Amino acid sequence: MMTAFVRLLLRHRPVVLALTVAFIAAGLVAWSRLPIEAQQGVFLTSIGKQTGVQYVRLRAQDRAVLDVYNTELGYLIKDSTQSVDVQEKDQLAQRDQIFGLINQNDPTLTTRTVIGGSFNNTPGSDLYQSMAQSFLDPLVGLAEEKAITWRLVNNVTSRVDYLWLRRVTPLQVGVAPLTSSTHNMAVLEIGLLPTPG
Repeated sequence: MMTAFVRLLLRHRPVVLALTVAFIAAGLVAWSRLPIEAQQGVFLTSIGKQTGVQYVRLRAQDRAVLDVYNTELGYLIKDSTQSVDVQEKDQLAQRDQIFGLINQNDPTLTTRTVIGGSFNNTPGSDLYQSMAQSFLDPLVGLAEEKAITWRLVNNVTSRVDYLWLRRVTPLQVGVAPLTSSTHNMAVLEIGLLPTPG
């Protein structure tokens, strides 16, 4: 189970609001103290385990808008019946489907956006590089050992869970260990300035 936590700080307001995006069992769920204005869940095509993306649009009382996408992409399994190359292409196809949903919900690509979840691939991969062309990885400046989000029983570690930002400024970032999971929690605090209108 992977959990990403995003704490939203609305400037010019003395209130700290929270949004938690988490994987619960095989499903995706979002909890928010901000009103959810729109929501949608979409299955993604997958050659392996069923994957999906959840979308929520949040609007604060001061009219600030944030689109949040919560996802889990297909696994990369070396002993699978499919080669790792084929599985990586499957992940890229899933990314394209998520981008299609983003374009559908925000045709002008001007809305503040956070994409979080288990991308099941590492920095340096084609998937990571393609995401970095359109979104900011707020953990990119952390030392590698402080950005670990995945730890197996044999202490093999990696970074496979991400928070990606567009038109959002990170105030604080980090990774919090979860003792009950192999995935650590990526944590992000952002500031939203009110939008005109």
